[in-house]
Amino acid sequence: MEQAQLITPQGERITLPPHIYVKVMEMLAVDRPPPMMTHEEVEKVIAETYGILKGKVKRPLTEALLESRREELEREERETREWQQRR
Repeated sequence: MEQAQLITPQGERITLPPHIYVKVMEMLAVDRPPPMMTHEEVEKVIAETYGILKGKVKRPLTEALLESRREELEREERETREWQQRR
């Protein structure tokens, strides 16, 4: 049986033992979804991280998201008006 080889961006060939090849292929696999967390695990993460950035950021995330969405809507409306004027 032929050994698997990894070719680096520099063109070097690295021979991989079978167990390393399997690990590399697992890391590169994109066709399977990430492992799901249970409801309890999600709740635990939320409880542990809730308020973690409070007082450490310049403004609330909600405020920044609303401003970003407002800018996005203005851009979309401007593009729509320009498109309608060309018709």
